[in-house]
Parts: sequence; C-alpha cells; structure tokens
Amino acid sequence: MKTHLLLSLCAFFMLPLGESNAQKRRNTKTDTTSYPETLYNSMEWRLVGPFRGGRAGTVAGVLGNPNLYYMGTAGGGVWITNDAGN
Repeated sequence: MKTHLLLSLCAFFMLPLGESNAQKRRNTKTDTTSYPETLYNSMEWRLVGPFRGGRAGTVAGVLGNPNLYYMGTAGGGVWITNDAGN
C-alpha cells in the first residue's frame, strides 16, 4: 500500500504543470548575469566520499532506518553510513 502511494505521488509531481522550462527559456532573454571572480576566491576543492571510491556496484538502504545505507564497490569493499551519508 505504501509503495502504491509513493509511486502515485511521484507520478503526480512528475506531471508538467503549466509552461515547461524549455518553453520558458524560449520565451525569455538569455541570462547574462556575471559575477566577479573574487567572489569565488575563498572556495576550495574537497574530497567527498571514500578515497578512490570507483564505481558503486550496489547501494542498499535498511527498512525502518532511513539513515542506514550500505554500498558495495567494484574495487572491493563494503561501505556503511549511519547518518545518510553526512
């Protein structure tokens, strides 16, 4: 029952309502807003995820615990998160 409700809600939110984004882009001018490069000077690259994670073979969540996930990688190993990846 929950699955049917979830699928129905997903289908509802995927329906186009009104003018599509493509139509809006055709009907408006191109956005030419530019920002100074100094705005981005404080940004730095950071590693997200396991070092050399490679391809994920499979990812599985645990019913009843929305924050617990397991991930199996192609290079071997199983990763676990108990805070939804945060």
